[in-house]
Formats: sequence, structure tokens, C-alpha cells
Amino acid sequence: MRLVMEIFVIMIVFGLAGLAVLVISVVALLALVVMALATGRERDDGQVRWR
Repeated sequence: MRLVMEIFVIMIVFGLAGLAVLVISVVALLALVVMALATGRERDDGQVRWR
């Protein structure tokens, strides 16, 4: 019975670690997209000013 509990705890810990990694990767992707959009907008503004 104790072995089952230990395996369960390990699974929960790994699951939480996996969730944390997923959240971090999603946040990083969103940050990259926002940065790309911001730089793209700045470039567009620059082109408009040159015209």
C-alpha cells in the first residue's frame, strides 16, 4: 500500500512539473509573438513615415 502511495506522489510531482513546463513554454511563445507584432508595427510605422 505504501508503494502505491509513493508512486502516486511521484506521478503527481511529475505531472505538476510537466504542467509548469507547459505553462512556461506557452508564456514564452506568447511573449515572442507579442514582441514580433510590436517590432512589425514599429517597422510599419517607419515605412509610413518614410512615405
